[in-house]
Amino acid sequence: MVKTRLEEMIYLIRDKIVNEKGNLILFFQPDWTPVSFRDSSRTSILRHHALDHVSWGNDIETAYLLMEASPWLVGAKDTVTWRIAKK
Repeated sequence: MVKTRLEEMIYLIRDKIVNEKGNLILFFQPDWTPVSFRDSSRTSILRHHALDHVSWGNDIETAYLLMEASPWLVGAKDTVTWRIAKK
């Protein structure tokens, strides 16, 4: 059961929560649509800064945890997870 949940979490974080630039998306709608104000007016972006920013410390810690957890699932280096974590 623990292995199954760990696998679900790795794939969820790696494939859904990490964006194309390698940063974590912090907030989502219930259907997993990211909450973003980046294409909004400057006023709206500033007002919603706490919902739409990069948290470098969380990104680094999450990358580290992904790289630590992936060998437990595949028994060796998971190249897809490592590539995304290093991004």
